[in-house]
Amino acid sequence: MKVLFIYPSTDSQVGFNYGVAHMAALLKQAGHEVGFWQLCEEVEPLPSEQQFVQRIAQETPDLLAFSVVTNQWAYTQILARWARPRFQIPFVMGGVHTLSNAEEILRTGLFDYVFRGECEDAFIEFVDKLASGASVENVPNLVCLRNGQVRFNPVGPLPDLTRLPMKDYESMDFQRLIDAKQGWVGLMASRGCPFSCTYCFNHVMVEAYRKDLHCSFKDLHYIRRFTVGQMIDEIRYLLENYRNIRMFIFDDDLFTFDKACVREFCEAYRKVTDMPFVVNAHVGFFDDECAGYLAAANCRIVKFGVESGSPKIRRTILNRHMTNESIVEAIAAVERNGMHSSVFIIIGFPHEGREDVLDTV
Repeated sequence: MKVLFIYPSTDSQVGFNYGVAHMAALLKQAGHEVGFWQLCEEVEPLPSEQQFVQRIAQETPDLLAFSVVTNQWAYTQILARWARPRFQIPFVMGGVHTLSNAEEILRTGLFDYVFRGECEDAFIEFVDKLASGASVENVPNLVCLRNGQVRFNPVGPLPDLTRLPMKDYESMDFQRLIDAKQGWVGLMASRGCPFSCTYCFNHVMVEAYRKDLHCSFKDLHYIRRFTVGQMIDEIRYLLENYRNIRMFIFDDDLFTFDKACVREFCEAYRKVTDMPFVVNAHVGFFDDECAGYLAAANCRIVKFGVESGSPKIRRTILNRHMTNESIVEAIAAVERNGMHSSVFIIIGFPHEGREDVLDTV
C-alpha cells in the first residue's frame, strides 16, 4: 500500500516533521510505499489547484495523509477540497490540531479518519489493516464517523522511542530542506515536557492520554528519550550522507530536563563532531554545571521560554511559575560559559497592560 503524506507548513518556518519521518520508516519496514510532499513557500512555490491534483495523480497513492498543526488548518481545507472530488481513496489527518478538533475536522466531510496523539504504532496498524481488507474500527487513537456519530477510540500507550527506527530522511528530500534552512538541521532527542503552560499543546496531550489510559502523569511516562547511542548514530549518518550542514538545532521541548543525560550526550557528541548546536532550556532546569557541559560540546545558543517579563501575566495567564531573578540568573549562566542566549516572547495577551509589556521590555 502506498501512503502519500502531505505536510502543509505554509506561513511558518520550513520545519521538519519528525513524527512523519518516523512513520515513513516504520511503513517501509512493514513493506509499504511512502511519498512525502512538504508544501512551504520557503522550499518551493505553492502549487495551484491543477498542480496539486496532478502531483497526487502522479504519486498514485492508496491513502492520503495530512499532518497538521493549527495554523495550517485553513490551508489544509483548501487542499483537501481540491483533491477530495478527484480521488476515491481514504483521506486521513493527524498532527497537533487533531487533539482538540477531531470532530470539527470530520464534520467538514473532507476527511474519513482522524488520528490523535503520537501515532507511530497506531497508524502502522491502521495501514496494515487497510491493506489486508480488515476492519480498522478498533485501531487505537482513531476518530471516525459512524452513522452520523463521532466515534473516539481510546489512545494507545505512547511509543517507546528506543524502539523506533531512524527517521526516513530519504523520503523527506532532506538535502533540499537543509539548503532551504541555510544548513540548520533539526534533531529531537526526547519527547514530552513536565510543565502545563496554557499556550502549549502538552497539557492537552497529557489530559487526553491520562483520561484514556486511566493513569497518573508519572505512570504515563510522558517524558521519553532516545538513547545517546541512537542520537550519535543519527548525527553520524547525517554528517556522512548530507552536505552543507552548519548547525544542529535540538527541538526538544526541554533538552536540559535531566542534567545527567545532558552530560552523557555532550561527552559522546564531542567524540564525534565539533559541529555547533542549539538547545531549548527552562530556567528551572539550568545552571552553570549544565551550561559547562553544553559549552564544552560546542553548544552555541541556549533558548529559554520566558514569554512575559510580568510575573502577574506568567502566573495568572500562562501557568509559568518562575521568578524574574531566576530568568536573569539562567541567562547569566549562559553568558558566563561563552554561549549566546535567546528567549521566546509573546505580547498581546488578554488583560495585558502597558506596564506588563514594559516589564517584558
